[in-house]
Amino acid sequence: MGRKTWESFPAKYRPLPGRTNIVVTRQHGWADTPDARGAVVVSSLDAALLESQFAPGGQNVWIIGGGEIYRQSMDIANVAVVTVIDSDTDGDTFAPEFGDAWNLESTEPADGWLTSKNGTNYRIATWRRTED
Repeated sequence: MGRKTWESFPAKYRPLPGRTNIVVTRQHGWADTPDARGAVVVSSLDAALLESQFAPGGQNVWIIGGGEIYRQSMDIANVAVVTVIDSDTDGDTFAPEFGDAWNLESTEPADGWLTSKNGTNYRIATWRRTED
């Protein structure tokens, strides 16, 4: 994940449990700050992928944001699991759109929406890269 994504989680929820938390940042010296506690800090997506090979469960890598990390990973990912929120929201960071190299494999639920505890409607969409 990118540094801003990491920082978007309240400190009491960092690191995310049950996985190695690798944070990509170009901010020199950030690894030595209290905000980085619990993270493996690297300077590029390539370095994060290399680091993940040595982590428990490293054969399954999850990219969880932000926008620049998503853009960089689109050419190497095989599957994308996307939470679709039923809301029009102003924002300044967006995930890239899926092109012809991707097929929508499933949505859960297939029809309609799930509802979170706070009343937000959402569904989970799974996209798979097409075979070349």
